[in-house]
Parts: sequence; structure tokens; C-alpha cells
Amino acid sequence: MKYPTLLFDVDDTLLNFQAAEHDAIQKLFQAVGQPLTTDIYADYHQSNEQLW
Repeated sequence: MKYPTLLFDVDDTLLNFQAAEHDAIQKLFQAVGQPLTTDIYADYHQSNEQLW
């Protein structure tokens, strides 16, 4: 049997979204010359989680 489409469920299986999220916000803060504290990241992560 041939399948016309093959789908992968990649969220947190093949791709590490939490690591990518942390890396992206860390690069953003570095680009604007601001420190990324654990409190700022925790607030961001909580807000981002609610949006998804």
C-alpha cells in the first residue's frame, strides 16, 4: 500500500521546542544588550505556554 502523504508529529519528539525557545530568547536579549535572568525567562515561558 502506498501512502500519498506521510505526517510526523515532531513537537518535543524530533524537535526540542523548549531548547529552541530558550536559545531564541537568549539570542534576542544578547542582540539588544540586556541580561536574560531566570525570572524574565520564567515569565516569558509562562506567557508563551498560555498562548500555545
